[in-house]
Amino acid sequence: MVTITWQCRHCQSQNMVRNGFSPNGKQKFRCKDCRRQSRENPTSNAYPPERRERRILSRFSRHVLR
Repeated sequence: MVTITWQCRHCQSQNMVRNGFSPNGKQKFRCKDCRRQSRENPTSNAYPPERRERRILSRFSRHVLR
């Protein structure tokens, strides 16, 4: 049996409990010490670089992206 201990990103406590799932199916955790939530393997919510570049270029050329 493998035991994985999660550490709070905010207070570095290991006193974490599972707290449901996010809409995209990732496990959520809650720290019992600072009461903050986090996900396993958090990712950025930003657009990918190539999509961001297309949007910037379209702004300057005044084309509509849909």
